[in-house]
Order: sequence, then structure tokens, then C-alpha cells
Amino acid sequence: FKRELGVNWDDNFGKGLKAKVIAGSIPANSRQVLVEKTYAEQHFLEVGQALETAGLLFKVSGIIQMSGNEIVDADIYLDMTVAQQMAYNSDNLQATEPFDKTDINIIFVDADQTNIAAVNQEINDTLRKDSTGAGQTPLGQTIGDYNIYTPQSFDSQISSVFKISDKLNWMISLIVFVGGALIIVRSTLHNILERRKEFGIMKSVGFRSRDIQKEIFAETILQNSTGFLTGLAAF
Repeated sequence: FKRELGVNWDDNFGKGLKAKVIAGSIPANSRQVLVEKTYAEQHFLEVGQALETAGLLFKVSGIIQMSGNEIVDADIYLDMTVAQQMAYNSDNLQATEPFDKTDINIIFVDADQTNIAAVNQEINDTLRKDSTGAGQTPLGQTIGDYNIYTPQSFDSQISSVFKISDKLNWMISLIVFVGGALIIVRSTLHNILERRKEFGIMKSVGFRSRDIQKEIFAETILQNSTGFLTGLAAF
């Protein structure tokens, strides 16, 4: 099993993939493909090597490394027209949903077996309803209200979610760090107040304030280091 994605190398999405190529280059013709790094390692593929898929022979022009948070990604990136032809020639796909040579995307709806008829009717009613905001397909067919999402818009939306998540992680880490520091300071001050008598005795036998400070500092470092290592081991 492998995921293959047809790409128009001249649009923004195709050009954006160029920045993620870590070896080789983007395809120079329709018989060259990009292969995702993990897939290439699993199948021992390298730049310049031949690759066969769907009965067609391609040459690996480059290795691409995706960041892992893309909503649209694949194992093999090939020319859009070739991907369309492969889909058009697929008996399994044609048996599931007729695919024309100029089609780009097909949406498959997963529905409970007992609800297929109702879901089918609802979709038909939605696409056929009259609307002043009706849109058009690339072929000029008016099908009613709908939204078109491109790889770029998906990438933008999902990336914003991950950016927010990263910021939250940084904020949580900062809060934990500050909280831990305050706990350490409070614990140290409490320890000092509890041991005033002990420090008085130490001074009476010749300890200087600097010596006591060194003692407290050493104890604090030892306690915190022990707690940190214990926490790491427990985690």
C-alpha cells in the first residue's frame, strides 16, 4: 500500500514542495517522481533509482521530507496528469466511483450500511437545491452551495492549529518553570527560617555568614538535582 499524490509543479503547492526536498530535485518531466523520506528508507529507494507503480516505471528525482503535520501528504508525488491517468485506468476506482480523465478529486462518504439510501438522497438534495450562492465546478457545472478546499487552504488551517498548540506548550512550560522556581524559593526560605537556631550555633563556633550561605546553596542544589533526576526516572 502506498499513497500517491498528483501535483501541478507550477502552482504554489508544487513550488512549496521544492523547499522540502532534502536530496535531488523536483521532477523535470512526467516520468520523474518525488519520494517521501520515510517511505524511501523503508523501501531502500535513492535518487536516480527506478520505481514502478501501477504498472508504470518512474525515476526518483528527489527525496522529500514532510514535517508530519500536513493534512495533504503522500508517499509518492508525481505529475498531476499522470496521476489522473492512473486513476482513470484503475478498475477498482472505476467500479467504486466513475472517474473521468479530467477529474481531480473524489469525495468518499463513509456511511452505515443501513443508512446509505437516506445519505444518498440527502446529498442529492443538497447538491441540487436552488441557491443564489451556487458555485461552479471546474467544468462549469452549477451544483449548489459548496466549499472548495485546496491543499494550500488545508495546510494554512492545520498549520495555524499547530502554531496555537506550540504556543500553548511554550506557555505551559513557562508556567511550570516559574511555578517550580517559586516553590524552590519558598522551600529554601522556609528551611532557612526553621534553622535559625542551628545557624546561630554555627556562628558561635566560628562559621562565617559566607560559609553558611555556601552550605545552604550546596544543600539546595543537591536536593533539587536529586528531585529532578528522580522525576526523570519516574517519567
